[in-house]
Parts: sequence; C-alpha cells; structure tokens
Amino acid sequence: MMQFSTFLEWVPFVAGAYLLVRSVRATLDPTAQLWPPKNRNGPVYAKFIWPFRILFWGLIVVSLLVIPEVAPSPGMPGFWIGIVLLILGFGIAVHATLQLGWSVAFGQDGALQEGGWFRFSRNPVYVATWMGLAGWAILLPKAPIMAALAVWAGFYIFAVFLEERALERSHGAEFAAYKLRTARFLGWPRVDERQGS
Repeated sequence: MMQFSTFLEWVPFVAGAYLLVRSVRATLDPTAQLWPPKNRNGPVYAKFIWPFRILFWGLIVVSLLVIPEVAPSPGMPGFWIGIVLLILGFGIAVHATLQLGWSVAFGQDGALQEGGWFRFSRNPVYVATWMGLAGWAILLPKAPIMAALAVWAGFYIFAVFLEERALERSHGAEFAAYKLRTARFLGWPRVDERQGS
C-alpha cells in the first residue's frame, strides 16, 4: 500500500495534469474556455485558479520537505546551475507579471503591453517560468516534483496559444502588428516595415 506522504507528493502533479488536459481541450475546442476567464468571479476562473494554486503551493510544500533528501550540495555544479535558472527565471517572470499588471496577468482584460520584456517576447512570463522550472528540476530531481514541473511547463505551452487567441479577439489589428514585430517566445524585435522603423 502506498504511504500517505508518498500519495501527497503526487497531488501537485494531479492538479497540473488536470490543467494540462483542460488546456489541450480548450486549444482544440475554442468553445471550451479555460484561459483567460471572462470574469474572475465565475466558475471558469475557479476551475483554473484552484488547481493552479494546488499545483504551485503543493510543489512548494513538497519541495521544502524533500530538500534534505535530494538537493545537490553547494559544491556540485548542478546546484549553481539550478539556483541561477530558478532565481533568474522566476525573477524575470515576476518582473514581467508586474510590468503587465497583476490583474491582467491573471485574466483581466487590459492594454496590450509591448515594452520592457514584452519587446523581446510576446510571452515573457511563460518563457521565464520555463527557465525557473528547469532550475527547480535540476535542484530537486525527484519523480513527483519533476512530473509536476513537466505538466506545469506543458500547460504553459498551451496557455500561450489560448492567450494569443484571446488577444486577437480583444486587440485585433494592434495585436496583429505586435505579432509581426515580436517573437512568440524569444527574439530581437523585428522592424515594422510599414512604420519604416
């Protein structure tokens, strides 16, 4: 019989897998809305935010509990690579989220952000988070943690397409022009030939 603590280690993965499945479904079926929600008080938002909180906070708790068991020592190269990726990735993700605006980052419609980190990527929060997740996986290579990090990364891949679909609806030509100038994931800004810049 599986120990109860071992079962709890897999709870973040289950929450993340739920989000991944829902995001795949929403990507394939535009009527199956997942992200962004039309309203933060409705069931669509609740079906997203609660599993995401379980994924995120569950990973934090499980990670803190297994650090003594699996974390590399500071003398190992993996430790420093993991630390740098974790801090840099999540640091940039938080900074880009604040630049976007916390409420906009969590589903509220707002102005299209094109400056700062958004000049180099249409999705800097996701790209930076992937870097942070890679660092986390290097630091804590335990199956339930790595599985949860993998489904989080997968969910964010589909979130990119869901979010861009919503931005096309809400910002139309402005978003279309931004897409021409800015890479989906990462790249130098492209010259907008229509503006001659």
